[in-house]
Amino acid sequence: MEMTKKEFASHFSNSFSAEIKHFGRETLLKEGFDCLIVTDKEDKEKAYCTHCKKWVKIPGDTIHTGSPKSIQAAERRRYNNHCCHGIWMLTEEQIEMEKAEEERREAIEERKLAVCPECGFRFNVYHRWRMNMGQLDGTVSISVWAKSKVDPAAVVMRRIEIKRNYRSSEEPVIEDTYREAERYLFRMGHKTVRQNCRPLRHYEYDKKTGWKCIEAGRKKFFVKNIIDRAVRQSNVMWTDYIKGHYRMNIGSLKAAIKDTPYYYLFKGENGYIRNYRSYEYRESYPLHTVRLMDLYSLHPWIEVLIKSGMDNIVMDHLRGEGCGGAICWGAKTLKSAVKRFTKQDLKNVMEYNRKIRDKASRINETELSVLALAREHRYQQMTVGMARHIAREGYGQFESMVITAERIGLHGMKVLEYCQKEGGIGHAMGDWLDYIRDAEKIGLDLRDKTNSLPKDLKRRHANIIKQVKYKAKKELEEMMKATLAIRKRIFCWKGKKYFIRPAESTEELVAEGMALHHCVGGYAEKHARGETNILFVRKNEKPDQPLYTMEVSGSVKIGWRMVQIRGEMNSAPPAAVRKMVERFMEEVNAKGKEKKVRKTA
Repeated sequence: MEMTKKEFASHFSNSFSAEIKHFGRETLLKEGFDCLIVTDKEDKEKAYCTHCKKWVKIPGDTIHTGSPKSIQAAERRRYNNHCCHGIWMLTEEQIEMEKAEEERREAIEERKLAVCPECGFRFNVYHRWRMNMGQLDGTVSISVWAKSKVDPAAVVMRRIEIKRNYRSSEEPVIEDTYREAERYLFRMGHKTVRQNCRPLRHYEYDKKTGWKCIEAGRKKFFVKNIIDRAVRQSNVMWTDYIKGHYRMNIGSLKAAIKDTPYYYLFKGENGYIRNYRSYEYRESYPLHTVRLMDLYSLHPWIEVLIKSGMDNIVMDHLRGEGCGGAICWGAKTLKSAVKRFTKQDLKNVMEYNRKIRDKASRINETELSVLALAREHRYQQMTVGMARHIAREGYGQFESMVITAERIGLHGMKVLEYCQKEGGIGHAMGDWLDYIRDAEKIGLDLRDKTNSLPKDLKRRHANIIKQVKYKAKKELEEMMKATLAIRKRIFCWKGKKYFIRPAESTEELVAEGMALHHCVGGYAEKHARGETNILFVRKNEKPDQPLYTMEVSGSVKIGWRMVQIRGEMNSAPPAAVRKMVERFMEEVNAKGKEKKVRKTA
């Protein structure tokens, strides 16, 4: 039964507690929203601190920081100069000048900052008469966790937007507005429920007042997608200087999950919070937490994976980086989730991971998928170390190798041992697959192990490639011979100075291309299959000397047309030769029309 609005709202508090406001002020401070504002031109030592909201005394030699847009523009100009020109293109004198300029900039930047004697924090200094203080307006988002007011085993999360406004007046006025934007409800055995609290906005134009923002209620109370829009914004590389920040209160999460089933997910040596203890203000951190809570609500067995040292696999899945399908994430029980592995396999993986302290070096899902595939095909000798080596060296070819080995009657482990001897799994596996494909082209009996697992793979493969090329060339020659007589009847032509004839073999095409320095040799297959026609234009006095090469396409039914004609180095022929070619094409098409008339008569 679907939850009603009233039932959902009963889980949440509607107020903003002192704890929430304290965390909000802390977030604004860490994100650089607080500053020192100087209002009097004559007295630059007097400034207003937006954090402690008091008038304080600062050094009189401080200078104006500049608007956020100008700071961002200056940073990008500096970045572009380094990227486009590069320090490696500068002379020693220019490098020294660059260092001196950098020192000067650093000295200027130091003068833009001052320490507030009341709160002890260091802030940017802004002169109110130099800029509109509204440019410092901005919004941050915080996620605050709490226990449900109705269900003691449920956990709720509220995303709250804090909008800071700087009002222009004689005395600085700073307003922080708190507004609830998202609500999440996490319950064991249920899908996460999310509500978007922000009203829909649209703008209407009035002739008297201008544009107006009109807010309207949402038709859909609940949102299916659990990923918040603010989280997506915080993942952008070029985030705005003021906007696009999202922070999570770890302390509220610890208090919310205490004495709930979710507590066991975060507890222990491999607990989620323990490994991210130093990242209390980490960007996009709430995204992974929400996904983890949602996954755990429906699939509690992931707790076993995390406690068993496979938390890196769970995190890769949450980030969307996992691949291979080694674990069935939609399974209801742990047994069905890891059904592709034996109990001993899981014990070996746990022991392997315990020995490695660095989490980035632990076994991932891609490496597990190699072990899973090996178990499906009954490769009992495959160890965790071997699976890891294959995933790193030849993951792309492993599945193809397994299928190919079964097709020709070989055991995959024997092929792996063979590849290891022939120069390593990574390189030899790909070479072996290429060898098998080429061997099948020439009809080699691969059921014979002397053919499927040759002693010297590289030498044997080189020999097979020669045979494949010879066979392909022989087939092309046969196709050309089959169509040569028809081509001669249609395209053989002789004038006073020049004659035209079709190419007779691949060797002729290659020789023509080498003599005239163009790429007609690459047209051998198309010419042989009848997809196009390559003709040679030569002088009557020198019949064996290449002069011009012409491509003609079409058919007797639709008519023939010249596609291109090229001389040495792809040069265009002179006007006289072009006129001769036009006359030749007219005569060829006239022959075709005469044949059509005879058939109809």
